[in-house]
Amino acid sequence: MDKPVVVNRRSFFRGVAVGVPLCSVVLASTGALAQTAATDTPKAPAAAAPALKLVPETDATAKALGYSPDATTAKRVKRGAVEAKDQFCSSCQMYTKTGTIGSDEVGKCLMLPSGAVKAKGWCNSWVKHV
Repeated sequence: MDKPVVVNRRSFFRGVAVGVPLCSVVLASTGALAQTAATDTPKAPAAAAPALKLVPETDATAKALGYSPDATTAKRVKRGAVEAKDQFCSSCQMYTKTGTIGSDEVGKCLMLPSGAVKAKGWCNSWVKHV
């Protein structure tokens, strides 16, 4: 007899973090294919990548995750062997550096897809980068 599948919070959020962007890519690509097939004309060259914009603290997802662009002002707690003072977006599993805004390093977060987050930020979804 097969064992039941156990889904914990971490694996659920990892699945959501992968599934949502994947769905948007699939939907965008099928829409682009339909448009190309309908017009049968070559597309114009792609525009330059949009400038990085920070996720506002007023963003609904950012609020739900307790995101703070300055981790020193966030109410962090020790997670496993990692002390709260050592937790930053830049040391999180879900963070990927993408550039800078002014003098601040910023990157994309799988949990906050609406913009860039500061490397020195923090949210409740922080997971140690392995």
